[in-house]
Amino acid sequence: MYILTIYGKEDDGAYAVRDEEGSPEMHVIEIEDDMMVKTCEVHNYKYTVITPDDIVIPPNNSHDFI
Repeated sequence: MYILTIYGKEDDGAYAVRDEEGSPEMHVIEIEDDMMVKTCEVHNYKYTVITPDDIVIPPNNSHDFI
């Protein structure tokens, strides 16, 4: 399993989405599946596992990156 972290803060944990948070530079790291799922469940965090067949569309905002 791979998770998104904030670049330069990989040891601080996974990236969590907040409405007021901007779009910092991201870094992808590999972790154990069971550890990540258990951590989310213990802390009652919502999570989504994205498979290679999934398409993720970022939220609409005032920036046009296309």
